[in-house]
Amino acid sequence: MQQPEDEDTPAFGAELRRRRIEAGKSLKGLADEVYCTKGHLSRVENGQKRPGAELARECDRVLGAKGALLALARPAPPPCPYPGLASFGTEDARWFSGRDRATAELVCLLADPSTAGHPVMLIGPSGVGKSSLLRAGVTPAVTGGALPGRVPGPAAVRYLTPTARPMAQLHVPTDSCTLLIVDQFEELFTLCDDEAERDVFADELCRLAQAGPAVVAAIRADFYGHCLAHPGLREALRTRSLPLGPMDRAELRLAITEPAAAAGLALEPGLVEVLLRDLGEHACEVGALPLLSHTLRATWQHRADGMLTVAGYERTGGVHGAVATTAERAYARLTPQEQKIAPTVLLGLVRVGEGTSDTRRRAERRALAASAGGQAVVKAVVEEFTRARLLTADAEHVEISHEALLHAWPRLREWIDADRVGLLVRQRLTDDATAWQAAGRDDSHLYRGSRLAAAEEWHGCADDQTVEGAFLAAAHRRRQRDTRRRRRLTAALAALAVTAVAAAIFAVDQAGRATRQAAQAVSARLGAEADAVRPNDPALAAHLALAALQAADTPQARNAVIGSSAPPYATRYVSGGPADATAWAGSPDGRILAEATPAGDVRVWDTAATRHDRPLLVHAGTAAIARLAVHPGHVLAATDSGRVRLWDLRGNGPPVRLPDLSSDQGPLTAMEFSADGSRLATGDDHGRLALWDTTDPRHPEPLHRWQATQDHILDLALSRDGRALATVEGDHQATVWDTTDPRHPQSHPLPRQEHRQNFKTVALSPDGRTLALADAAVSAHPILLARLAPDGTPSRPRELSASPSTVADLAFSPDGTALAAGDIDAQVRIWNVKDVRHDKERETSWSLTLRQPGEVLGLAFGPDGTSLAVGTRTDGSRRWQPLPPLAGHVRPLTTLKASQDRRLAITTSADGTARLWDVPAAGAPRPLGTTLTCQDLPLTGAAFSPDRHTLALTTAAPDTSDPHKPTTWAAMCLWDISHPEAPRPLGHGHAHTENHINDAAFSPDGRTLVTGGNGNHALVVWDVSDPGHPRPHTRSPLSTVTSLTFLGRTATLAVGTDKAGAQLWDVQDPHHPRLIRPLPGALSVASLSATDDGRLLAAGSDNQRIHLWDLTRPLAPVALPALSGHKGTVWQVDLDARGQRLLSTNGISPGPARIWDLRERDRIGQAVSVEGTTGVGVLTGDAEEFLLTTSDHALRRWSTDASAVAGLLCRRAGSPLTAEERQLYGIGEISAPCPEDPRQGALAPGLAAAGGASIPG
Repeated sequence: MQQPEDEDTPAFGAELRRRRIEAGKSLKGLADEVYCTKGHLSRVENGQKRPGAELARECDRVLGAKGALLALARPAPPPCPYPGLASFGTEDARWFSGRDRATAELVCLLADPSTAGHPVMLIGPSGVGKSSLLRAGVTPAVTGGALPGRVPGPAAVRYLTPTARPMAQLHVPTDSCTLLIVDQFEELFTLCDDEAERDVFADELCRLAQAGPAVVAAIRADFYGHCLAHPGLREALRTRSLPLGPMDRAELRLAITEPAAAAGLALEPGLVEVLLRDLGEHACEVGALPLLSHTLRATWQHRADGMLTVAGYERTGGVHGAVATTAERAYARLTPQEQKIAPTVLLGLVRVGEGTSDTRRRAERRALAASAGGQAVVKAVVEEFTRARLLTADAEHVEISHEALLHAWPRLREWIDADRVGLLVRQRLTDDATAWQAAGRDDSHLYRGSRLAAAEEWHGCADDQTVEGAFLAAAHRRRQRDTRRRRRLTAALAALAVTAVAAAIFAVDQAGRATRQAAQAVSARLGAEADAVRPNDPALAAHLALAALQAADTPQARNAVIGSSAPPYATRYVSGGPADATAWAGSPDGRILAEATPAGDVRVWDTAATRHDRPLLVHAGTAAIARLAVHPGHVLAATDSGRVRLWDLRGNGPPVRLPDLSSDQGPLTAMEFSADGSRLATGDDHGRLALWDTTDPRHPEPLHRWQATQDHILDLALSRDGRALATVEGDHQATVWDTTDPRHPQSHPLPRQEHRQNFKTVALSPDGRTLALADAAVSAHPILLARLAPDGTPSRPRELSASPSTVADLAFSPDGTALAAGDIDAQVRIWNVKDVRHDKERETSWSLTLRQPGEVLGLAFGPDGTSLAVGTRTDGSRRWQPLPPLAGHVRPLTTLKASQDRRLAITTSADGTARLWDVPAAGAPRPLGTTLTCQDLPLTGAAFSPDRHTLALTTAAPDTSDPHKPTTWAAMCLWDISHPEAPRPLGHGHAHTENHINDAAFSPDGRTLVTGGNGNHALVVWDVSDPGHPRPHTRSPLSTVTSLTFLGRTATLAVGTDKAGAQLWDVQDPHHPRLIRPLPGALSVASLSATDDGRLLAAGSDNQRIHLWDLTRPLAPVALPALSGHKGTVWQVDLDARGQRLLSTNGISPGPARIWDLRERDRIGQAVSVEGTTGVGVLTGDAEEFLLTTSDHALRRWSTDASAVAGLLCRRAGSPLTAEERQLYGIGEISAPCPEDPRQGALAPGLAAAGGASIPG
């Protein structure tokens, strides 16, 4: 969690919340008024974010605080050393790093007398950093005396860009200028249409370079050919040019670390590596720099205590999502009217390429206001995007900060693609109108015919006082004059009519094509949005994926739908109103979910209802509700004071108010029904507890009230039958009460810990025998378990795990085997507490992680423990079902393999454990038996025997017999898995190698095992005919074996290596394995897979490709076309039995995983791509589904049938997208993708489900 930077931060947040509630404003309402996102404002209120000066000022103004909030806000932070999408300026020279070599080369070239007399041409693609190099690298060097001046006095540097009138910019006093920099030289060709003026400008630059200052011109590489038409520029390119390439990884590292050091910032260990990893293979390619700089700036905005952290980086959306995230947030802060004209404003700053890439263009504010319909609203749009540093503006002009925005923001890309023809018309109109104006409004420049009609259609009703308006008005008058003449030409008019009809038909066809293209662009964008939000809000991602498929059936939409196919599925319950909840509760049967608002209302959701767009609204009071509870009989209890109000929620009518429960207690701070409904417990802020008999919840009876502590009650929990009560008091002490005799409760305090405890949250298992506590006393936020003796006495608690932030709620499943914890950092984790491993004072167990869209308020398991409802503070409720088996690995996975019949799977982990999984024909994979080990060492690989009766596990055992020369033994263990539910160890063996084993493979007869690993004698053949005593046959001198697989039922072994590519070996004689031949193509192989008949072999490699070979004739293998599309090493490939589908993964989270359709070898197509936190994977038996490892070290199942998945998602979708969400994600007029009753079989058009497909879960 991002910690507050000082004590004023929480004080500001608390005061802000108090004043907002007093003003009757919701969190979303206030966020809209102060131009801030709801999530950001929530973190400010919770003390997790420091308020900026502008935000504090706006909050103070809107809430009428008269300076009180400003007084609590800290002063402005130090400057950010990363400029974002903007270029480094001369004032940023102290932050500019990583380009020392390029700066020195350019200065040397400028100072070289042998090539003097020509401009220096700095050539590089967009995004490579030309402007930054000139302004923050070369300029300080020149002004510091690095370049000999031709005139006395201090060195001076002048800048210009050509614009549409280049000669007007060229006013440089040659007697006082040392260096003239012409940036964005390509504007000479993109903005200036006067060829004569272009030639004059180029001639003048060449003349200045000969007689005046040194001249350097920076030009985009794709305009290199344009310069060759001018003799002077052609000679400059030949003799005095410097190509500027992208930074290498060492320079990128400097560009990240040195600005932070200069600004006094710290970088969390691992952040640099994460940044470079996420840039991936494109780290050293063009376009990486602006994305990296923007990401670093966004990460700086999330810094914690002067440190840039990995958590802060992840909140930005990552390298490839930070720009889009910033742009979307800026767009979301606009009013509906401003969002309506934002496309016009931003498209006015784009120049569409004709044979070249799209570029930014500088525009006048006046012209933008005229075209977009109003100066005030255009000013608001420009200022919002300028604050986000996506636009650069001065008093007269506006431009996009960097062309990276054109490609990195899907919404802008969609706007451009949807109206590319119109933009070209506008662009040409502006150019031609400017030329007409410059020519003295000569009629020969005016449009005629269809060109005029197209221009008038685009121009519409824009201000005719603009140059374009005057140009079209003159053309219109000219057309009227011409029309009078043409009336005499009847025959010509007839011919013109025929032409017009043809043009109309063409226009209709073009319009239809444009509509389809626009729908496809929307679909692709929504698919990308779904992939982006899925890690934190799978329910919203499912809705966006369905909307994408409804817009158009595109690969991106289908992939997004398939990406949501792995359980658990999240059904959401949200409304369009204010969502700042103060309390939450769920009924034990999982049917009722209730959330309270600051205004005293309670929204009640019936999860069994057919529609989830409108909750039942209960008016519970006029003040904020402090606590909620739901009786199993569907009676709602709510309190905002010492009185408990009750409502009967049964029936189809409005809720029925029941008599209140009144007591002598003060304001209640804790309240809960027992799961069987027999009792209600309450606690107040004076330390008093009360028990009620609620067997008949419509006529509750008081049982007992007593003073439990002198401090207030923080939290309480009841056992299923209500006979045990656990409390946490204000002094952070925990107590268990035996209330078998409710009139004489017996207390059993928890033994105090060695450190200062700070218990805030408690849960009691249904049988009353296990106590769970969340401790907020230390930064690790440990979650503790304590076993209770039969008399209720708690044992000394053991730590189960540590939460990354403060735990808001704990809940046991109905059978007591699972414990869920939800924290304020929007994360829920679930442990199988019956499968806890004891490690000294710590209890360690794997946990299922469920990310939430907002801060967690409450948790409630369903009646059978297969579902979990989660309430959040700002984003409604989610019901997760079906929960997968609570089984996984504590540390990262090292292997995933399937048996030959694909009915079993094995995962191995660096924690030294392996798990067998049953892979049914449908449904989630199920863990079998207990975990397996091999000499208690980290496992590196596994292999199934062909008959699926034996499993081999591999590891590396250190040999310390000679302390002066430690070596390594390759170790393997065999297990009998004839009965997978009860695996039995067989035997183990060792072979002396230089490093660990990477892979293993059984021969078709199961009597031989081959292992391969690192080192110089990496290929080891084992005799496993006696599995109780395996022994190595021989070691072959082959280095760094990465992957092994036998071809069909032959003794031919395919071997993948790190340096020698893929090879075929004959191991028929296990004592003398023989190399048959190397395979052409791949030089470095990371993984291998073959079809069941051995005729097709696939290899994943570190060149981002998948190599394929036809091995019908092993002595004459045929290399098939390689597959590309991954960004990084392809760590795992898996072919189905018949070679019709291939699964490939990068192996390191985040994915993606890709499935390729191989049925037509000459036209291989990529069928599915799943983005997200996935690792390695294997196909299921029918190849219609696949298993992938996940970032929480578990195994999930995905389906490739997008239509069937869409039907399932509709049935589990829950509340439809709100109007706010439809506006935020630009869904527009796309119809609702699911029917009103999500349980109906039919789907909306475009989503008709194909029958017969099995869905995971």
